[in-house]
Amino acid sequence: MSRTTAAKPTTAHRADPFRLGLALTFVIVFCCSAEPAFAQSNPVQNMLNGVIGFLNSGVMRSLAILAVIAAGIAAYLGRITWGTGGMLMGGLILTFGAASLVDQFSGFVS
Repeated sequence: MSRTTAAKPTTAHRADPFRLGLALTFVIVFCCSAEPAFAQSNPVQNMLNGVIGFLNSGVMRSLAILAVIAAGIAAYLGRITWGTGGMLMGGLILTFGAASLVDQFSGFVS
């Protein structure tokens, strides 16, 4: 008698969350930065200004507020360290204060 073995069921392939988030970010940035072709004197600068405008928009501000609330709840429940909370706050400060920081440094140079 021959002995047959059943194939082991394979688990569904899960997408890497980092790659999925990165792809979603690129799609959102490129969709939000589209402008008519005749109005673009410098397409690279216009695209970068679109990205900056999106990052400083009300949607991103609302997401940042939700992140701070989630960090506060996690700190209250003891699920977050001071280092992680500090990195979150530092990232938010640099993200939303980048334009004024660059303007300040540009003022020192000129």
